[in-house]
Amino acid sequence: MSFAVFTVVYPEMISAHVSWVNKIRHVPTPYTAPHFNLAFGVTDVAEALYLSQVEGVARRHSRFAFRCRSVIPDADHRGETGYAFMVPEEGDGEFRTLLSDLYSGPLTHALDPSAPYTPHMTLGRYPTKAWAQVRCEEMKQSPISVSGFAEQLSVVALENDSVTDIACFALSLDQKAH
Repeated sequence: MSFAVFTVVYPEMISAHVSWVNKIRHVPTPYTAPHFNLAFGVTDVAEALYLSQVEGVARRHSRFAFRCRSVIPDADHRGETGYAFMVPEEGDGEFRTLLSDLYSGPLTHALDPSAPYTPHMTLGRYPTKAWAQVRCEEMKQSPISVSGFAEQLSVVALENDSVTDIACFALSLDQKAH
């Protein structure tokens, strides 16, 4: 692939939660909708193989609920950039299981072991982690409660600061699909 491919979850949320997230987000990014990242910038896997892997993962996992009540600062493991992450207290394990399954098989080599994964929705990107810390403290002044459902995996391409949807795969609705 000549572009970077990501797998994200665009969650199903009530309109009040979407509005709150969009109001608070400070993310200079081409992504227009709030989302949880799972696979980051894969460039060296054939598109058909990548899509097959994501489709298989979606078939093996059920849709699940999540609830986020806190924000945490984080930093890019390769630089100074800081982030404000809204993290799920419910659904955390399911996001981690999806990630683990996604990076198995043909994507095993694509996972950067030096990049720790915290399930999150990015609320802000800042020049430093210290700035992110200050912003997180400001966000914590008001109660945070955002919930919804993870119902599908979306594969998107990022090229020239533009995001293009490639495919969506519904998570199984059958709780016995595991």
